[in-house]
Amino acid sequence: KEQGGMDPPATKFQLTKEQSRSLLDLYQNDLLPQYPKSLATKRIPLTILWQLAVSGTDEAKKGWSVALDTYMRKGLTKGVPSLSHDLSSLLLVASSDNQYQLALDPTDVKNHAQYGQILELLDDYITNLRERSQLTSSDEKKEPPSTLFWVWYCRAGWYELSAQYSLALEDIARCREHTPTAVDVYELEARILHKAGSLEKAIESMDVGRVLDLQDRYMNNETTRYLLWNNQPKEALEKISMFLSQKEGPVQSLYDMQCSWYELELAACLERQEQYGRALKQYAAVLGHFDDIHEDQFDFHSYCIRKVTMRAYTDVLKWEDALWDQPYY
Repeated sequence: KEQGGMDPPATKFQLTKEQSRSLLDLYQNDLLPQYPKSLATKRIPLTILWQLAVSGTDEAKKGWSVALDTYMRKGLTKGVPSLSHDLSSLLLVASSDNQYQLALDPTDVKNHAQYGQILELLDDYITNLRERSQLTSSDEKKEPPSTLFWVWYCRAGWYELSAQYSLALEDIARCREHTPTAVDVYELEARILHKAGSLEKAIESMDVGRVLDLQDRYMNNETTRYLLWNNQPKEALEKISMFLSQKEGPVQSLYDMQCSWYELELAACLERQEQYGRALKQYAAVLGHFDDIHEDQFDFHSYCIRKVTMRAYTDVLKWEDALWDQPYY
């Protein structure tokens, strides 16, 4: 749940060498030319190459290393904040049912061969960027200063996976000194501080990032969430009210918008404060939202048939079938 990436059957099951080679050929020679801008056609073959390299020849291992280096360099030069999260899906462990499972325990992550290999690449990138402003000594092109920032950022996220929070915070400090206006850094710092057990400092960091871009609804919502985790419902309501209509009041606006995540977090906060009546009221509001959604589908039937929007109609029917399986419910 915490670590993700491309997870089709081609990269989830333990394949034979013949199957892996066939799939690799399909992606590289058929799908990639047809969909050159698709991330999946570039990312999924990386995991297939890893499967070939695990028990393959030195040539297969070299091919995997080159592909990994190419993929990482492209993400770092473009400044992709989710690169460390993306690469975490390479930390696969074979299970007894002929499948791969993600390594989630920090100890398993740290001991994983791919974790050390990717960390070594990041360290080399940083050394080369500091010495010659290039990712590798063989590069001809000079990298802009922002590339070093994104390598630090990626390494901080990589350290987070193995629960090496002090090392991650050191890289975060370098990022803040390099580009103090980068909102992504404060979100990552807050997440790491929270995992390290310092929720109040996490709130401070998240709020600094929020103030940098007051129009960023996501950062405002995350600050609200952290405040609720710290049992500060009044301050949380003040923050989330900044993006709400003041005509009907923030509480009514949240209810009308069926903002279930806020109501559930608030209910848990009130429960921790032993305000059980108010907590039950929030839980009941979420249940009410799902009842309303279930009843509203009847109005949708006649509308779709009248407008002949049958594709949308079947999509809604499928979604309604799984309504009560939604995580918020």
